[in-house]
Amino acid sequence: MLKQIAIIAYLLLLFNSSILVATEKGIAVRLKDGRLEQASGYNKSYAVCIGINDYEYWPKLNCAVSDAMNVKDVLSKVGFDEVRIIKDSDATQHNILSALSWLGKKAKSNDRAVIYFSGHGETQEGPRSKIGYIIPVNCPKEDYYVNAISMSKLREATSVISAKHVLYVMDSCYSGMALIKGNREDEFVAAMTNDPVVYMITAGKAGEEAIESQGHGIFTQYFLRGMKGEADYDKNEVITGTELGMYTKKWVLHESKILNKRQTPQHGRIDGEGEIVFIPLNKRGKVSKPPDIPLPPAIERDDDYFEKIANEREASKRKWNDWQGNMSGRYSSNHDMDKGSLLKPSEKIEMWDKFLAQYSIDNPYSTEDQLIRSKAVERMEYWRNYREPTPP
Repeated sequence: MLKQIAIIAYLLLLFNSSILVATEKGIAVRLKDGRLEQASGYNKSYAVCIGINDYEYWPKLNCAVSDAMNVKDVLSKVGFDEVRIIKDSDATQHNILSALSWLGKKAKSNDRAVIYFSGHGETQEGPRSKIGYIIPVNCPKEDYYVNAISMSKLREATSVISAKHVLYVMDSCYSGMALIKGNREDEFVAAMTNDPVVYMITAGKAGEEAIESQGHGIFTQYFLRGMKGEADYDKNEVITGTELGMYTKKWVLHESKILNKRQTPQHGRIDGEGEIVFIPLNKRGKVSKPPDIPLPPAIERDDDYFEKIANEREASKRKWNDWQGNMSGRYSSNHDMDKGSLLKPSEKIEMWDKFLAQYSIDNPYSTEDQLIRSKAVERMEYWRNYREPTPP
């Protein structure tokens, strides 16, 4: 299925020679002369993830809910304290705005907040400007001002969210040109991590469609890969909102061309001069190393370009199938131990916790790993809540 995309301005932020490095307590900044200055980290991190497949009046989508669940999972693993999920029939206008109100109450001045939306959007041509909307699950195809949520309403929500850094990730269409403002090119990253910012990354621009392929929206697929470490362009163990925007723009554009379409993610600031930052998932503990997914090379295509990419993808799928087999085998072994009496409940909890850490990265060619992880979580929660039977 396809999600239509509307307008957002694209702004590229130039970083000077300051360098961010990860620390245990937050973010440090290495300046030109080699000195390290500690920038304030985040006290707390909160997110709302919204995914809608089963629209009442709009074409149904296939991957929006699973994409929202995957984003929730990754954010939880990169240090977010609370992540609310709103999906399908719960994703009404009232519930979405209530979740943003919750963010406004929870997030304080030294916190971080992310709002993720995957679903339909629409742009209306007004007499003086274009107005973009995200579409709730029960929104009819009329009277968007009453039934949908406008970009200006989202902008209004940021005024009551006190978090220092706010990131919107929109796998949908909308018109946000009026929300994006310019950037100064002479600012240092040290100032960026301290200064407030509201940043937005969207799936594409005017006249394009957001593509779903192989169980993901391709925009969300590359956003997740970026969060796991691939967007860390300067290899400094910190990912910025701008790096995520640059990464998704580059690879979604390539991927869409392979599919004989065009989708060009856009990114920029809505407000503030700061920079939201993340520690990549691949720097937060050892995980089972997944096979690489071939990315289209940034070179001029020759006559065999698409054939080469197709062959690389087939080879990648075979490697992922082997990885999935290893995960399934490990799960079966753990399940046998879980049902046995050799391990104590605390040891079973530790066993499942290690399993989830080892196989935390999503298989891009299957949903079987998501099902296995959910079963593993169920068993771990069972043993966490387990109480020895009281003798009669």
